Amino acid sequence: MAGFRGKEVSLLNPITRCQIRLPSLEGSFCAITKAIISLDPTSYRNECVVMAVIMSTLWFCKVGGGKWKKVKGCIRDIQDVVFYEGNFYAVTKDGSLVSYSGKDPNAEANVLTSQMQRRAYTRRYLVASAGSLLQVLRVYRRRYKNLNNHHHRSYQPNINWMGAKINRTFKFEVMELVKGNSSVLGGSKGTSEINHHWCEIESLGERSLFLGYNSSMSVPASLSPNGTGNHIYFTDDHHDDHVSNFLFSNSQVRAWHDAGVFNFEEKSSKSYHPNHPTDFMPSVWFSPNPW
Repeated sequence: MAGFRGKEVSLLNPITRCQIRLPSLEGSFCAITKAIISLDPTSYRNECVVMAVIMSTLWFCKVGGGKWKKVKGCIRDIQDVVFYEGNFYAVTKDGSLVSYSGKDPNAEANVLTSQMQRRAYTRRYLVASAGSLLQVLRVYRRRYKNLNNHHHRSYQPNINWMGAKINRTFKFEVMELVKGNSSVLGGSKGTSEINHHWCEIESLGERSLFLGYNSSMSVPASLSPNGTGNHIYFTDDHHDDHVSNFLFSNSQVRAWHDAGVFNFEEKSSKSYHPNHPTDFMPSVWFSPNPW
């Protein structure tokens, strides 16, 4: 897990409470929405690379290193990043998949898949699952609700209108990466044909996915709630909405949390969160052995 106070950044193991200091962030506002590691930082301190999504771009540093660096290639609109088979993989808002070396992320970026059609009210994730790399597309609806005539806590009694921004996830699409050749972004092989592609799957089998902006995991059915697979458990991923809730408490529009479970077989979704605005930040997933 990555936490920051001001510009100070640390890796935190929530089980052992072990903290490892990382280089400080530069800039007036550098929010880390996700950070992952390549190796156990306690066993491979000089080799562990930390890759982070900062303001929708990728930055990395080494444990014990001097500073954060932006990866080459100027890839923007990053929605998720994962460490898989020795490399970092990132997906953009339009579904493009890019990989970086796990030992030297500053090397050329490998473009693995072409762009997909950009869709409104969606969020993309990458998950390593049973030896495969999955891309998960989360689809939600958004509506606004007038709270003046409802029995909800009033955040601004002196303002005539009080509204709620309600995001509700109702669908997931899951695709598996089929490997082929790749091209190098900005390199001598930049004109090579991109043969990697995504193939949509209809079942997760005996596995379940746990998704959120801080972490995405695949676990066997035996470790899932009720011992059943083929479900997707999701936390609220509308990070910007809840940062606004927290920082601007006098806002007229409050965001509601969107968390629950999706039955991938029945294609049905169940919300876990109460239907009222909240100042609390979204929940996060963490594994019993984060490194």
